[in-house]
Amino acid sequence: MAAKTFTYKRREPEKTDLHRLVRTWFPSIPGMLRERFGPRAKLAKFQTQAVERYVDCGQLANGFVRVRCTSCGDDRLVAFSCKVRGLCPSCDGRRMVDEAAHLVDEVLPIAPYRQWVFTFPFWLRYVMAWNISLRDAIQRIVTDCTQQFYVRRAGQKLAKCGGIAVEHRFDSALKVDVHWHLLLADGVFIRTRGRKGAPGRVRFLPADALASADVPAVLAHVERRVMKLLKRRGLLHETPDGQPPPDTFAEKNPAMAAILQASLFGKNLLSEEASQPPIHAEGPRILAKHTHGKNCEALNQFTLHANSRILAQSRTGLESMIRYLCRPALATERVELLDNDETVRLRLKSPWRDGTTHVHMPAPDFVMRLLALIPAPMKKQIRYFGVFAPGAKWRREVVRRPKPPRRQKEVQPEETCAHDKQAPKPDDIQPGHAVSRLTWSEAMKRTFKLDVLHCDRCDGRREVIALIPEGDIATRILAHLKLPVDAQGFLPIRAPPWDPFVEAMLAGNDDYVDDDPSEDLPFFDDGQA
Repeated sequence: MAAKTFTYKRREPEKTDLHRLVRTWFPSIPGMLRERFGPRAKLAKFQTQAVERYVDCGQLANGFVRVRCTSCGDDRLVAFSCKVRGLCPSCDGRRMVDEAAHLVDEVLPIAPYRQWVFTFPFWLRYVMAWNISLRDAIQRIVTDCTQQFYVRRAGQKLAKCGGIAVEHRFDSALKVDVHWHLLLADGVFIRTRGRKGAPGRVRFLPADALASADVPAVLAHVERRVMKLLKRRGLLHETPDGQPPPDTFAEKNPAMAAILQASLFGKNLLSEEASQPPIHAEGPRILAKHTHGKNCEALNQFTLHANSRILAQSRTGLESMIRYLCRPALATERVELLDNDETVRLRLKSPWRDGTTHVHMPAPDFVMRLLALIPAPMKKQIRYFGVFAPGAKWRREVVRRPKPPRRQKEVQPEETCAHDKQAPKPDDIQPGHAVSRLTWSEAMKRTFKLDVLHCDRCDGRREVIALIPEGDIATRILAHLKLPVDAQGFLPIRAPPWDPFVEAMLAGNDDYVDDDPSEDLPFFDDGQA
């Protein structure tokens, strides 16, 4: 069978159902929230900005890079990207490839790695969705418990672990599902003794295979510490059934609390009619018995899966695993609009146990699910811990030797200082030196094995010759190439009620004064409760 080949084709997000869905229904969302929750019900500012940037992403009319072949003069236009997290599948996919390449090439040493996946009770997922400090504290608990497990098994008091923690906010049906994927080196790092009492080298000591009691012990340790944390912060009733406390976030921001709850439990919020029944796979609808597999355990609605392990020699498998950890929440091909853009048909990433392959939901409620998945700005979703942490003492001795910076300036002899004996060489770069991330062409080559800078006409090389922002020059170039000169923006409000504030916003009227000029309610809470 011939190898599968790829040819580059510019993506056109404005022609996809996902882009049309956001452009059509997002202008109506603020009015729907105001009608149901009152005049103070507003979206967070970063959510609105993220949607506006996503709508402009990938459209040539909003600016592009011009790439030309140095031999035949053939041009290619590459549109600017939005770099929005949690909403744009293209930018999240680019970030996934970039992060995986960075970790495999420049950070993670050659060693076996194991994935640990921690999930939590549904009511706790809702609290973690808005309580940032609680979410960070629980993340520290799961990383500490896994590291302590490795250190105890190794029997080395001075042993240290290393790994990365990736926060996920979604599941296959785009529900708010805050959980963590941990990728740890399957073993510990120890420092050997050197000659004459001097400190020796840091080497890796692989761990043995997991025993049947190891995973339950780790999960019980995590569950015990999390419950103590919740009681200490007053987030858990002192009752045997463990009912959640009153919702303090709903008192501050009822609209956002309702959005998160509807997204978490798969309910409709903005549509009065019930969602259509899901589409099931062929065959009888039989609920398969849920059994926990090897190295998987559940305890009081806490679950832990730790059966995925990558061998030390499989660097390709390690990169695939990291891509899975950093994957986007949604692929464009999974979204389909039905019933004159009124209903969304979402294909699940993998069928559920009862055979469900697709789910239907009203379009406005689907847009609200997308908004709930957008992470807060300036909040990290990938964290390094152990010996891989930025401030770890052993980090420079553990991480892989990074490659020279791709954009490093070549130092000429006349540019060297008088006290320098010779100009620095790329090979002299020490571990820990900052390096650049993948460029657009390098990311395409890494993912699809496709060299987008190679000219198919003359076998020449393309080079970037200009960055064209939106304006007259961009319009003239697009008109000459017979490409669309106007960007696809938001569509007029198509659902009641009529909201004068939203109409003024879409019309660009800055003089409009809101009837309730109060401060925006916080979407996330940095406090403890």
